[in-house]
Amino acid sequence: MLIEKVDIFFHAAASVKFDDYLRDAILTNIRSAQEAALLALEMKKIKIFLHVSTTYCNIDNKTVIDEVLYPQDGNWRNAIKLAESYDFNVLNILMPKYIGVFPNTYTYTKQLAEHCINDLLVGNVPTIICRPSVVVSSLVEPFQGWVGNFNGPVGLLLAGATGLLRVVYAKKDTAIDYVAIDSLVKIILVAAWEKGTFGNKDTLNIYNASKHKNVPFTIDDLITLGKRLYWDVPFERKIWFPGNSNTSCFYNYFLQVIFFHMIPAFFIDILLRIFGHKPLYGIFNKREEPLLTLIFSLFKIQRKIYIATIALAPFTLNEWEFLNVNTTNMNELIPAKEKIDFNFMIRPKCNAAIYDLYFNSSNFVRSVLFKETKEITKENRIRTKRMYYLDRTIRAFFAVWLFWFIFWKINILNWFLQITTNYWKSLN
Repeated sequence: MLIEKVDIFFHAAASVKFDDYLRDAILTNIRSAQEAALLALEMKKIKIFLHVSTTYCNIDNKTVIDEVLYPQDGNWRNAIKLAESYDFNVLNILMPKYIGVFPNTYTYTKQLAEHCINDLLVGNVPTIICRPSVVVSSLVEPFQGWVGNFNGPVGLLLAGATGLLRVVYAKKDTAIDYVAIDSLVKIILVAAWEKGTFGNKDTLNIYNASKHKNVPFTIDDLITLGKRLYWDVPFERKIWFPGNSNTSCFYNYFLQVIFFHMIPAFFIDILLRIFGHKPLYGIFNKREEPLLTLIFSLFKIQRKIYIATIALAPFTLNEWEFLNVNTTNMNELIPAKEKIDFNFMIRPKCNAAIYDLYFNSSNFVRSVLFKETKEITKENRIRTKRMYYLDRTIRAFFAVWLFWFIFWKINILNWFLQITTNYWKSLN
């Protein structure tokens, strides 16, 4: 049926994991692209082939990414041969050397996949590559705030809203480039229409689905917005009152992870098991796990958050400019009667509009994906206030205890004075 009847091929299947093993990433992102391209060549009525890539697949030693096909780093054919024939463990050992300056196997394999599509299809089938940046919740359709998973900024807000994420490893002034999921779908549809109407099969059309030079939205803005949403959209199932900070110093980040993530998670898991409560991993995921898994469930979640944060670090500590001239010009080609339905340049124009987007997204995640009550209950808001005052009280007691311990218990001033006095005496 595919070979006989299909005339438009949208290829969006890929693994978006940043910590995939090299073999898995090659087979999923490159070989699958090869198989899709070979299938397209067999299709008798094929008119358009559109491959979904990512703006981050060409960030090796670049700060400005244009809508062009950059020279490939490596060879996609050799990569497939390596994945199919080399030992799994050997590939993992060689991975850092193999991917070079790329931050992970995802970005590396996606840039090779672009060349796979170009080499096999351009000149034979009208071909398009669409590169979205960070995909966030829908802006308009099916309604504002819809999202199908916890990827991207929504995942960070969720981890913060449940009290799991206390510190973010990022530069506060790093701007986040994003595109709403419904805008991305419109870009894909319009790109296929534009190629079929005005394009030819001998050229490759590339579109960066980014918000280039739109309203800047930084990591600090996201954290500030999150702190406001913790009050406006409180989650029922949270382990502590939400609170976030960020740091770009790894040692500072690591110490905060130990003291504010790992140690509390360990003791909370132990206490829950001692008092006969269901551990938090079961609460959040509604799964039955073996006893030993459940005992250290929250600790395992925090470990996963740490691994994910480190994997995200190249993107939260650095910033790129994704040019989108082709994408912007394509929007002008949409007929006037179709503008209402297919205009993909509709974006939040101010901070208030950005807040509304994340408010609706958080509320959707809370009520639908997290399966909480549709309306935020009065009891939920009261419990949130209690957690806030408890959090502040414990912080105050800890600050007083720390002050007492340093200046009275170990008498650090006297100790410092003694060392200074002895030093001056030794000079004489």
